[in-house]
Amino acid sequence: KSKSAVLQESIADSNAKSFSGIPNNMLDEEKNFKSQIALLTQKLAQKPSAEEEQKLRSTLFNLDREYKAFIKKLEQDFPNYFNLKFNQTSPTVSDLQKQLDIRTAILSYFIAEKSKRLYIFIITQNKFAIKNFTLPAEFDRYTKGLNNSLFYNDIRIYKQSATPLSQLLIPHLPSSIKELIIIPTGRLGTLPFETLVSSKIKTEDFNSIPFLVKKFAISYEFSVGLLAQKSKSKESNESPSIFLCAPVKFPDKDDLNELPGTESEVNTIAGLFASNSSIAKFADANETLIKSGKLSTYSYLHFATHGIVDEVDPELSRIFLNDGKTEDGNLFAGEIYNLNLNANLAVLSACQTGLGKFSKGEGVIGLSRALVYAGARNIIVSFWSVADESTAQLMTDFYAILLKNNNQNFSLALQQAKVKMINEGKYAAPYYWAPFVLIGQ
Repeated sequence: KSKSAVLQESIADSNAKSFSGIPNNMLDEEKNFKSQIALLTQKLAQKPSAEEEQKLRSTLFNLDREYKAFIKKLEQDFPNYFNLKFNQTSPTVSDLQKQLDIRTAILSYFIAEKSKRLYIFIITQNKFAIKNFTLPAEFDRYTKGLNNSLFYNDIRIYKQSATPLSQLLIPHLPSSIKELIIIPTGRLGTLPFETLVSSKIKTEDFNSIPFLVKKFAISYEFSVGLLAQKSKSKESNESPSIFLCAPVKFPDKDDLNELPGTESEVNTIAGLFASNSSIAKFADANETLIKSGKLSTYSYLHFATHGIVDEVDPELSRIFLNDGKTEDGNLFAGEIYNLNLNANLAVLSACQTGLGKFSKGEGVIGLSRALVYAGARNIIVSFWSVADESTAQLMTDFYAILLKNNNQNFSLALQQAKVKMINEGKYAAPYYWAPFVLIGQ
């Protein structure tokens, strides 16, 4: 319940407006309210002068009051909207088990800070178990050590961290289980579980470590409530279409490195989809296009660009694009919430797009949540900056495997692309493949 509250309410709100017959002009009015509120919040986060801050807060206060009055009228005039928006029951264990096949397990983690206990809820098609442990005194050191060892390719620190974390976090599972849905908590929200191990480490190099990714296809979700809610959404049987975006070069004001590898990345991926692809590169990859509404017609969205999550002020998290005619080229999180997407998968092949601010009970609030709210059913994001050449290889292999198998099992396709990269050797170190994670299924 604590994990699902904010985002589940937002998506219920979105579904409510879609299915309760509210006139478009009223939806536009609400969207305008939200856009203005997001913009004011964003400006406040940019630390304006005292005089400007007072004006902004006054405007925001009045706008919030108008918005609440608008919503109250909306709910009075459209009771179906009210019921859809607020009737959010938490799924039962049996509800979740009905969604699972014999190959899949849900591992949901919860840390009780005061008592220093870790709870793991294990749900398979036929069983439900709860494990709880006292958190080791070194738990924070292990989690930080693991991420640092991956980023800096330090095998010694990796072994010191991965071994105890794997023993603590990965329970014994039936041999039939091949796919894991991880629902992390707190600091575990930025830990790539694929890099944990399924057996003892007997090597001194990354190439032959028994990574968990070799045994399980792993995906992540914000909460079981959201997992249940997503399962109700319908997926199209039409041939998959993809929109690819690669600015390659960025405005001088952003002081960002060029990403030459992203041009070949999107060209190669587009070739896999043949006529069902559209590419925006260089100046065409601009914020005006992204906000035009054209993205709603594509089943896959792929952004090969820079991105950053502001962990202090999540409203300032953004994806970097070119500016277009009327925009600044920074697609902020608040602006993503106002996009109208209908994508089965959105990929942010960028820098640090999966990170975000920790909020009690809410996990990591970052760009990924904004995309889910905007209408992306599944997303792939990254935990740290990665070289564009290796990223291009991973992403191309991912789509090739996905299309070859003619299915929508994103976690399996991503697992196979990562294992292929490990086996080929050049990019076997987890630095190259570990940061990319699937949120969804």
